Amino acid sequence: MNRELAARGRAVASGFLVAATIAVLFPAGAGAAVIDRIVATVDGEPITTYQVDTFIRANVRGADPESVGAEDRKKVLDVLINDMIVEMESSRLGVGAGSEEVNAYIEQIKKQNDLDDEKLAKALEQQGLTIDTYRIQVRKEIQRSQLIARNVRSQVNVTPEEIQKFYDEHKAQFSDAEAVTVRHIFFTAPQGVDDPQQVGQLLGEKAKRAYGRLQGGEPFESVARSMSEGPDATQGGMLGKLKRGEMRPELEQIAFSMREGQFSQPVQSPFGLHILYVEKRHAGTAVPLETVQEQIKERLYAQATEARFQEWVTQDLRKGHAVVIK
Repeated sequence: MNRELAARGRAVASGFLVAATIAVLFPAGAGAAVIDRIVATVDGEPITTYQVDTFIRANVRGADPESVGAEDRKKVLDVLINDMIVEMESSRLGVGAGSEEVNAYIEQIKKQNDLDDEKLAKALEQQGLTIDTYRIQVRKEIQRSQLIARNVRSQVNVTPEEIQKFYDEHKAQFSDAEAVTVRHIFFTAPQGVDDPQQVGQLLGEKAKRAYGRLQGGEPFESVARSMSEGPDATQGGMLGKLKRGEMRPELEQIAFSMREGQFSQPVQSPFGLHILYVEKRHAGTAVPLETVQEQIKERLYAQATEARFQEWVTQDLRKGHAVVIK
């Protein structure tokens, strides 16, 4: 939960910034109503149980604050303490965002994601937000970015060795997936025939004739053009270059087990019978480091910046404030 709380208010959903949801299963259990009281102070400024409960309701959809355990409430309180310290530091440094900056930020988000006001409102509603609460979070995000630029960014560096290490450990993320170029001969169930046994017999007879022609040496493409009942028959049954996950499982399993130039036995799918032909296999190939190193650098830089920001708030800044937990 620590990582989710640290990231609160900065998540991206559907491609644009919305409030982060704290991903934690709070322990169930009823409790008595808690009278509002001060649970912590920062330089004498109070944080109350009401604020803790409000945070939980706003960030954990459907959560009952009374069912949240003591340890999780402490983590929420820690987030609120850090928020207050950041607000105090922003005020001290004169860092902040006015309405024009907030408006410009939201307009940019709408443009990037092809959203109008109505679509934005609906997307926010799905996250349990209103436009007003979203504006507050946008203001805090801008404020946070300004603090990072002023106090953190110059302390963050990503070395070539770190980029190489990440690339070596995550090569699967930077590879073109294995694929096969596939043709098929397809036979669909005849209309007006409801008896499953009769349907199977008719399909089997068609597939047997096509399979016999293939065994006799006729080119797969020619047999597909003359016998396939699929919409791609005129293209010789060409399905195209397909990666794993782009075919029905029962067909994919067969296609990726075949060698180039091989055709299959008839294969049943919910739509009919298929005879598959692998025209070409495409091995997965690694994308060169030079192609993705900037992408990796940006990712590592963002991670390092976030880690340093959290350290700056929880250690450096916190030392300069009187924090009292009741």
